[in-house]
Amino acid sequence: MPSKRRRLKGRRGEYLVLAELAHSGISAVHLARVKDDEGRERFVIFRELLPHLSQEKESVDRFLKEAKITHQFDHPNLVPTQEVVKMQEGYFSISDFLVGDGLGFMLASAIKGGHDLSMRLAVDMTAQACAGVGFVHRLADKQGGSLGLIHKNINLRNLIVLPSERVKVVNFDILRSENRPHPSRVTAYMSPEQCVGKPLDARTDVFSLGVVLWELLTRRHLFVREDDMETRRAIMACKVPPVAELRPDVQPAVAEVAMRALLKDRSGRYSNAGEMADALREVQGQPLDAEVAQECLDTIMSERFQAKLSMLDQIEASEDAEVDPGVLLPNVSVDLPPVPEDDPHGFDREPVTRKDQDKQKKPASPPSLPPKPVGPSEAEPAKARPPLSAARKKKEKKEKKEKKEEKEEKEGEMEEKHVKDVTPPPFKPSVRMRGHFQKYLLPGAIAGGVLIVLLVLIFAWPSGDESEAAESQASGSQAAVVVPAPQAAAEQSGAAPVGVPQTQTVAEPGTPEDASQKPDLAVLEIVTDPKGCQVHLDALKLEGKTPFSNVIVPANTEYRVLVKCKGYKSELREVSARPGERLKLKIVPLPVKER
Repeated sequence: MPSKRRRLKGRRGEYLVLAELAHSGISAVHLARVKDDEGRERFVIFRELLPHLSQEKESVDRFLKEAKITHQFDHPNLVPTQEVVKMQEGYFSISDFLVGDGLGFMLASAIKGGHDLSMRLAVDMTAQACAGVGFVHRLADKQGGSLGLIHKNINLRNLIVLPSERVKVVNFDILRSENRPHPSRVTAYMSPEQCVGKPLDARTDVFSLGVVLWELLTRRHLFVREDDMETRRAIMACKVPPVAELRPDVQPAVAEVAMRALLKDRSGRYSNAGEMADALREVQGQPLDAEVAQECLDTIMSERFQAKLSMLDQIEASEDAEVDPGVLLPNVSVDLPPVPEDDPHGFDREPVTRKDQDKQKKPASPPSLPPKPVGPSEAEPAKARPPLSAARKKKEKKEKKEKKEEKEEKEGEMEEKHVKDVTPPPFKPSVRMRGHFQKYLLPGAIAGGVLIVLLVLIFAWPSGDESEAAESQASGSQAAVVVPAPQAAAEQSGAAPVGVPQTQTVAEPGTPEDASQKPDLAVLEIVTDPKGCQVHLDALKLEGKTPFSNVIVPANTEYRVLVKCKGYKSELREVSARPGERLKLKIVPLPVKER
């Protein structure tokens, strides 16, 4: 990619490109002006696929497919792509320019300014967002079959509020794999199934919309924690405090809609966002009065909206007017107070893995004993006691030292006994009677021949990178890798379990000895982009490099999958598979930015 990227400005067909507002590694967003069918000029977003990607067929196909899908967004709460233009410079898509700000920024501004965001307005705006996402959920092909589109990126930043109280849903992630990170994806709004890489459906968007509604009603964050991993743990635990605990004035029917959308078991949620929108409209009753809503919105956002409209007037009057992207682009910052960590209703982090539970285990309290009788000397104040003699001090010091040595000796004996219990006994060859050695002659010859063949294979087999390259180029199925169940001692120390090898090769899948057929096991498929990454399951390092097609693990056990690849950031995931399940985990680590 060239270090200096050209910037568009000036006439491009019927569009007058005025200024660049933002850019990413995929596209650049420009402000442009165009005349409509009646001859009136209006502002549009002129989105450019970057030149180096215009030469890649895969990137162009993705760009065009996304534009084709969003062109069908014929709904007042969505922003459709109006057209795609192919010019000499590359590919461009055109959509409406939004004079608005993020719903999260609006809520934070109301809290900061001491204004009240009424419950009815919060419900109305959430219902609008649900209606827009529900339209996408119901999109069908020409044969009437569902397209199965999901937003996968709903949060308070991607809901834009316009001066007319209209909410627009933006930044759809419909073409991206659910496991591939998105630059604008906010972890705190992901569903529990999205956190562990399970297949997604419309109910993952329902969960995200439930988080939005809960935060609008309670005016605080639900799952935001100190870092991304802690946030994922909180989502997977899914301890959602009742809305009434923080806002007693919220109608119980409205709170019930939010709590149903936030169920950890997605089978109990609304089937799609449209169904959630209908439920909100039903509990809302009479439509929100337009004048009341406009007055509330003007009180909170009038200053921001006026600054945007004033700058657009200046640009319309003169093409050389200064364009400030910070004013024109939606402000999507969200500054809300977090939930209390010590709240008795489950705000604190819930342990979701065995390692977390071990950390939070507390030693049993000792049995209560009767109070020790106090002697006459002990009942007196310390200052009234006579000073101890040098001989007495020496004797007490010696007694303390003997007690300490006795305690250390007992602890050493207990540790030695524990090691003896967990360490397998050394191998001892069986003793045979001399008179019966002949019947073992033939089996011994066979075993010797097998040993010779194994030695020849070991010395002839390629080592290092050659064997890894041969494995990655092989077309057959990869041998399964058995991962032992994690042990508490190994997890705390970071070492592999005692007496258990880190990896073990077994028969290929489909054979009678396939361990994946056992009811208490599951199979992981680990695929990375790029290939050739190292994989660690908790403290175990898998032999070889990705892709892995058959990693056999104990079922119903939480594993931390750590992917390390040269030139890319390490990626950490948490997974758990059901008995007999084959769970495919696709991980795409982000490249390390060059300084």
